[in-house]
Amino acid sequence: MHKPELVVKNLRYYARYIVVCLLLNKMDLVKDLVKDLSDEIEDYTHRFNTEDQLEWNLVLQEVAAFIEVRPFGSVLG
Repeated sequence: MHKPELVVKNLRYYARYIVVCLLLNKMDLVKDLVKDLSDEIEDYTHRFNTEDQLEWNLVLQEVAAFIEVRPFGSVLG
């Protein structure tokens, strides 16, 4: 991906997918996706010298906080 807009679209996809996996209690997948998202954010901010790195890091922090306080078992059940 050579355009920052396409990379941001990909980052948003990762974030949405992580939320779905959290709701489905797919914690192993969530951990992999968070690692991938973190790597993608780092690559994005270095390649395009963006100013929104803090916002994307906040997304990662919020996911981590949700994982920490999330009770065992499914949210829906």
